[in-house]
Amino acid sequence: MDKIEPSANKTLKLTLSKLIKNIEYYIFFVDSFGYVTLVNDSASNWLKLKKYDMKGSKVQSLIEGIDCDDLDEALSEGRNYKKQLMINEIHYMVKYIPTIVGKKNNIGGIVVCKDIHDVKNDEDAIKELDAVINATSDSIYVTDGSGKTLRINSACSKITGLDENVVIGMNIRDVVAKGMISKSCTLEVLRTKSKVTILQKVRDGKVVLVTGTPLFNDHGNIWRVVSSTRDITELNRLKNELEDARRTKDQYYTELVEMRVKQMADGEGDFVANSAQMQKVIELAMRVARTDSTVLVRGESGVGKEVVTKFIHRNSTRNKNALMKINCAAIPEQLLESELFGHEPGAFTGAMKKGKIGLIELANHGTLFLDEIGEMSLMLQAKILQVIQERNFYRVGGTKVIDVDIRIIAATNRYLEKLVAEKKFREDLFYRINVIPIMIPSLKERTSDIVPLLQSFFKKFNKKYLTAKKISNEALTYLNKYQWPGNIRELENLVEQLVVITPVDLVEPQHLPNYIQDSFNKNNEQIINTPSGLVSLPVAMEEFEKRIFLSAYEISHNTYETASALGISQPTVVRKLKKYK
Repeated sequence: MDKIEPSANKTLKLTLSKLIKNIEYYIFFVDSFGYVTLVNDSASNWLKLKKYDMKGSKVQSLIEGIDCDDLDEALSEGRNYKKQLMINEIHYMVKYIPTIVGKKNNIGGIVVCKDIHDVKNDEDAIKELDAVINATSDSIYVTDGSGKTLRINSACSKITGLDENVVIGMNIRDVVAKGMISKSCTLEVLRTKSKVTILQKVRDGKVVLVTGTPLFNDHGNIWRVVSSTRDITELNRLKNELEDARRTKDQYYTELVEMRVKQMADGEGDFVANSAQMQKVIELAMRVARTDSTVLVRGESGVGKEVVTKFIHRNSTRNKNALMKINCAAIPEQLLESELFGHEPGAFTGAMKKGKIGLIELANHGTLFLDEIGEMSLMLQAKILQVIQERNFYRVGGTKVIDVDIRIIAATNRYLEKLVAEKKFREDLFYRINVIPIMIPSLKERTSDIVPLLQSFFKKFNKKYLTAKKISNEALTYLNKYQWPGNIRELENLVEQLVVITPVDLVEPQHLPNYIQDSFNKNNEQIINTPSGLVSLPVAMEEFEKRIFLSAYEISHNTYETASALGISQPTVVRKLKKYK
């Protein structure tokens, strides 16, 4: 193979060498006579020849099938020439590209060779990329590192009004200068060399959100800037629709709450609630039921803390799973730990041979109700705190961590803040269970609930004992004046007692327990007794009349029923109520 020493400018060769080094196409630089002056790594690897062995060789001697006449014609006439070759049963595309300075100053050319399959794959990839870019609903605008527009997709044209045939090849600075867009995200990316998001005004005054992302080459320079545009008009429409849906949902929920509150007032729900205080409790319980927040139900003994807890569970998303209750004051500490956490076989003396599953584990995916939590020992408080924080625990005597998904509702009639100050209740546990506090007022604070509760309990026990007992207005007056230290539980027990032992169907004051009669008589004595002694008869009578009218009105709730109960006219009732305000 004949070789000659190629004559080419060293600087040019160095520049060309760097330029073509990493190009995957097989590239051969030739002089005006067709001798190889420079090849790239891909060509060397393709022919399995070292670069210095190929320099000075005729290109047709290296690549089988290259037509010398075609190459000479391309080099001499200064025009591109392309043809297909079969080399080792593989189709290649060969292109001759002359590099000339004037017609008579030919300095050679470039022979580019590539597997046709690879060329087709490249073309298919470009077509596929174009199809994907145009199919996306997001706007895409691509420039090079100088701001020259390389590509925009159809979504970009639709949103911004930019014409692909106009802007491709145009620098983004000129696009802004011509007023096609208000400002450029691409220019900000080029300036800051970082991702940028801006609001941009386009055609018809439309405002869009544009995010530009820089792509860097191996040298840390910006190679491309890809900008995506989102029409905020559509986003705002969707946002407004979502807000409307939320408002509608809240409206329906409010109506549901009001309906449930009315059912409570009518005695048709879980508990009777005629007073404004209890209606607020029900509404709060309904709202809390939708969440998984830990709840602390507080109130005196007998006010209905367990009833409220059941109401919350029944109206929650966990209502198809168990509500497990344990009274922390009724079980000894060691037994309470075993009941809550369960135990492994032989964990302690008296432990079940097969072990035991605790209430916490049984409440998985449901609700755990810790009644009278203020009575729990400090040791167990620490373990319950771990369950609340970590949602896992160990059985007594066990080493395996058991994960649980439970909601915890605690209840107490103790003043926990005082217990915390006295170091009898953990402060961290108090704050963990007091996420949503629900305070249930005592019965003496909501006397308007007494009559509806009495009606509900009489109905319940009449049905149970097959009786038809009722209570007289006079007896109602006694019960309305009683303080009810045992709250609703005491009232319910009293009604059951009256239904069972009263010999007649109408319960009169004399049928009431002595302590209630004594309480009523004591209150009446206070009407006419003062620290200075007896008051005048007219004053005492007026005060007694005032109490009779107000008591009757509180029971009846309207002037017509009050008049009927007292045996007087309705205008007289109105006049007396105005007098006593």
